[in-house]
Amino acid sequence: MPATEPLAITLYDAASMTEHDDFCQQFTAERQIEKWFEGRGELRAWERVERQNHQLDAGYNATAAGHFIFTRRQQPTAPTVAEWVARRMSR
Repeated sequence: MPATEPLAITLYDAASMTEHDDFCQQFTAERQIEKWFEGRGELRAWERVERQNHQLDAGYNATAAGHFIFTRRQQPTAPTVAEWVARRMSR
């Protein structure tokens, strides 16, 4: 996804080539695997590769919140109870 697209995730321009190293290590601290669960079959699961993954969790939560806010802004707001009742009464 191009950086100019809505919801694109980008990092700031770092002064040093190693400035984002800790961030990248934490972002790759888990990997998605397919795992067999008795009675449930094969499901996706997350396997921890490194212990430090706080930035991965925070980044995921921030991305989910941003996506929620962005998609809510694209949809019309729900009518208030008074508006809904007025529409029903005018039929």
